[in-house]
Amino acid sequence: MIIFYFEIINGDLFRDTNAITGSELIFGGIDSSKFTGDITYVPLVLTGYWEFQMTSVSVGSILINSSLYAIADTGTTFITGPATQVEALNSALGGTYDSSVKMYTLNCSINSFSSLPNVTFNIAGGIFTLTPSQYLVVYYDDSTDYNNSTNSDNSTSYDNSTNYDNSTSYICYSVFTPCNTNDSYNNSIWILGDYFLRRYYSIFDIVNNRIGFAQSISYNSE
Repeated sequence: MIIFYFEIINGDLFRDTNAITGSELIFGGIDSSKFTGDITYVPLVLTGYWEFQMTSVSVGSILINSSLYAIADTGTTFITGPATQVEALNSALGGTYDSSVKMYTLNCSINSFSSLPNVTFNIAGGIFTLTPSQYLVVYYDDSTDYNNSTNSDNSTSYDNSTNYDNSTSYICYSVFTPCNTNDSYNNSIWILGDYFLRRYYSIFDIVNNRIGFAQSISYNSE
């Protein structure tokens, strides 16, 4: 059995920048101190790509699609899926496609995070939920006079905290992005990237040809 669990300080997967421990990769065992609850295992349908079948994707009570195929990929930042399905998902969130950045935007100045629905992935009967603060990336418009976080290269940092003043202007980007990718059987696939994997402990079981997920201890970190 090969177990992967990633914690990257100041990186895409691990959110607690005050933590001492950095990345962690375990071979041959499971570190039960890094997750809570039960592990949900799902068999692989394509072993080369660690591809598995996902039962469904939902936005609140709205079913977006069912009987889906997916892979878990640390090399992908966002969560991608077939364009038509991602469009339906973002439409259910109230998102609008911005072709200039190829992402969906939401007006968070009007819709508070608390008013937005959760997005749920059903994998082998296990329920894996992302809350609005976990699936939205907030961009502060530097033309306004509230506090931006500016990097040394003059780029603007993204902030996923939920302490926003609705009287100010900013843009929320959905991490659900369109990407029409097919496997070797021509099945459309979803890619669960870092915005999913940073919330869920991932187990790659090469002996039993299965992948497992459990809620990470960093699930609620900003």
